[in-house]
Amino acid sequence: MDRDQEAVLRGQIRDIAKTDNPVRTLLASRIQSFLRTFLGSPAGQKGPMAPPAGLASVGAELTEIGAVFGRITHHNRLVFGPFYSAILKKALFPEGECETGIDSR
Repeated sequence: MDRDQEAVLRGQIRDIAKTDNPVRTLLASRIQSFLRTFLGSPAGQKGPMAPPAGLASVGAELTEIGAVFGRITHHNRLVFGPFYSAILKKALFPEGECETGIDSR
């Protein structure tokens, strides 16, 4: 690698730390989308999900984080869902408008 290529590479590495960097923005978007899929999947889902394009090198770690995140949010919904449901019902509907409530389970 010559000096010019090295300088370009160093500049690209420094730029990745900036929040508006296109590569950083794209990777963050893909990671967030991947983790959101765990929120909608059943808690006991079998089989690993395929990581997003470009993230295969950290796919195992992302899948593990996503699985734990999904289990925690599922547990949170089961335990605290009735409380959240009551709070949201009061906030979204005036008194007497909504007679039946549906909890988050």
